[in-house]
Amino acid sequence: MNILKKNMVKVIIVVISSILLVLSVYMIYNYNSASNSNTQSMGQQQGPPGSIQASRGDTSNLQKPKTPNTNKAPSNKGNIPQQSGQPGAGMGTMNSSSSSSTKYLPSFIAYTVMFFIIFISALLLIVYKKIKISKENIHVLIIGILVIGFLLRTASALIIDGQSFDISTFRGWANTVSSNLLKVYENKTSVDYPPLYLYVLYIIGKISKISILGNYYPLLLKLPSIITDVLSGYLIYKTSKTRVSKEIGIILAAAYIFNPAILINSTIWGQVDSFFTLLIMLALFFLSEDKIIFSTIFFALAVFMKPQGIIFLPILLFAYIKGNDIKTILKSVITGIITGLIVIIPFSMTQGIMWIFKLYISEASEYPYASDNAFNFYSLIGANRTNYFSTFFIFDYHTWGMIAIVLVTIFSGYIYIKGKDKSAIFIATLVEIVGVFNFSVGMHERYMFTAVAISILAYIYSKDRRLLFLSAMFTLTIYVNTQDVLSGVNVIGYTPVLILTSLLNVLGFAYLAKVGIDLTLKKSKDFIISD
Repeated sequence: MNILKKNMVKVIIVVISSILLVLSVYMIYNYNSASNSNTQSMGQQQGPPGSIQASRGDTSNLQKPKTPNTNKAPSNKGNIPQQSGQPGAGMGTMNSSSSSSTKYLPSFIAYTVMFFIIFISALLLIVYKKIKISKENIHVLIIGILVIGFLLRTASALIIDGQSFDISTFRGWANTVSSNLLKVYENKTSVDYPPLYLYVLYIIGKISKISILGNYYPLLLKLPSIITDVLSGYLIYKTSKTRVSKEIGIILAAAYIFNPAILINSTIWGQVDSFFTLLIMLALFFLSEDKIIFSTIFFALAVFMKPQGIIFLPILLFAYIKGNDIKTILKSVITGIITGLIVIIPFSMTQGIMWIFKLYISEASEYPYASDNAFNFYSLIGANRTNYFSTFFIFDYHTWGMIAIVLVTIFSGYIYIKGKDKSAIFIATLVEIVGVFNFSVGMHERYMFTAVAISILAYIYSKDRRLLFLSAMFTLTIYVNTQDVLSGVNVIGYTPVLILTSLLNVLGFAYLAKVGIDLTLKKSKDFIISD
């Protein structure tokens, strides 16, 4: 009995891992018939007139639809045709078969409630009861968390194929790039992502041609995000164990890996924001370690994976302003340019040197809405899916959005440059992404995804527990926003869920601004967790 009690942590981890492993193997063995039926896909879509109807087959020949006329403001009361070149855009406006999403919704809500109860309780015990974990159990716990997190995602990804429209789109892209990578942007195909992630899809497409693996296409498409989720959790642990404590590092790593807002995006939906988030985390980590060259590489990779990477580039500019000499700045700029060239040159041989700029300009004009199902300030005032050239108090929404970007960037720059320690890097980045999400136009529901990871890192570097509160709040709002869109709920209407979640996001930014000012100007001790 004493031996069992002494090894209780190991026993629990082995039991949970074994159950998930058996479930994963069982699902792999029985997956073929389930996946072909497509009845377990969450949020099946049937596009409205004018949109692309995606099936689970190859979508490589889909033609990218024209951007709707932006001279007229569409009503925010009715459905607006989906711009389907980019996966996940405007999903809430599609008619959907909600039976499958409804099937899993109660279970995932229960999981989310349990998540908050368990991890808030565990954190309180660690912080206030000063509970210590033995060195042996620390290693067992972190390995167990990583393994369980991976197996949980694998089993879930096999049970739920994902958002069928996006999975079909990514599958079509993977088939296209694996057949002819360098000509993927030709012939007006539906591919409109920047090129970095196409290399990943190229590998997936090649792997899928192996007959035994081709049956598991949805899982293959989710694996990059599943793996980067786990790696991000480990990075959080490694950073926390040296700056706060190993115990809190364990809790924070688990809080990220089992976070419902993270799970629903990567494992349930099948999106790739997790891959993008790890790039941003590494860019910020190297910046905090004064390794600006490595940081520049990851910033550049983020930009060439998603246009949203541009939102984070001011952070690199602030680093130049704050304290790097001209020689270092030049090295950093040259490194960024070389990184970008390595990514785009293979495509430039057939597309010409200017194709990448045309791609980004096209992306910027594809979704001309004040808010595209993002629960933010514009949704709060009833402007969800309203044309951003519509007038709102003197200016149009687009102009207000540009003003907001400038003001948010100035404010985040103030926090970065005036900050007294490395936490300013993460707090300024958090201000940038949360501020742009709330007050810039054309935002989608997933554009604040990185806020969960960045808020955790900001806490690790500042030890201010208010940032943990913000991380929990953003987890809730991101989860609700994602779930509402993914489950096929028509979020165009001015619903109580939209109003409350949007209000929480706006208030969250206001509170974040206060925390940022406090830590920049007076470093309030009231909220600092001591070692």
